[in-house]
Amino acid sequence: SETDFLTAAAKAGRSCEAFYFIAMNHLVGGDSGGAREFFQKCLATDRTTTIEYALARAELAHQEGAAKP
Repeated sequence: SETDFLTAAAKAGRSCEAFYFIAMNHLVGGDSGGAREFFQKCLATDRTTTIEYALARAELAHQEGAAKP
């Protein structure tokens, strides 16, 4: 479950990465709102040196650009 995954990730110091992969799972499943929530949680970790942080930031920027007319 997401909860178990997040608990294990937190214990390993990998919350940023876990939030990103959960976000991608939501995005692929068609839940863009859920994906956005977890991308934002990924960024909130402030782990700027991870690739997942950079990818989450890029995806959120992409979503914002797609929402503009």
